[in-house]
Amino acid sequence: MLQGVIPLLNLLHTFQYVKMFIDAIHILLKNVRAEREGNWSMHLNTQLQVVPYFFAANRPNYARWAPVYVMDMLHLPEDVKTAFETGKFAFRETGGAFNGLWSDMGTEKTVIRDAKGDGGI
Repeated sequence: MLQGVIPLLNLLHTFQYVKMFIDAIHILLKNVRAEREGNWSMHLNTQLQVVPYFFAANRPNYARWAPVYVMDMLHLPEDVKTAFETGKFAFRETGGAFNGLWSDMGTEKTVIRDAKGDGGI
């Protein structure tokens, strides 16, 4: 029944907009999942999937350097690659399966917090 409806829905501009929005959110959620789980291949995959959105949002530096980042990460030394594939690229404050953080957030939670005094920086 839906097989005949989906092609018709694709002609509607509102449907196309909502579908693109949902696709972007799905990529975002996969990226969060990759960081939380320490899933290296999913992390690299989502980095490549988000590149067209960098172009659409007029973020040329991200659009230019995201593919370079992924290519560099595909050619890591074997020991680093093995460590990253086992989830060691994500920052973890405690042990667990779904609590990885992005490196910049990990830096903020440790180094920057330690550098601040009681009254601020």
